[in-house]
Amino acid sequence: MIRDGWIVLAAGTDARSRSAKITKKGMQILAQAGKRWDGIQERIIGNFGPKAYEALMSELDRLADCAESASQ
Repeated sequence: MIRDGWIVLAAGTDARSRSAKITKKGMQILAQAGKRWDGIQERIIGNFGPKAYEALMSELDRLADCAESASQ
């Protein structure tokens, strides 16, 4: 990403750290990727079926909740 000019590194808050900043070119790449992802996700949901997708997401949320409570 640095080589391609999508981000630049800068000094951090102390000598042991650095911070990364997204460049204008990086923002353009990110926006393009977001548009492509949105289109792919819409096609997947359309093929899977909106109701089935919502049911799957609900069950995955429930599974995540169960896993979280089991780890406490």
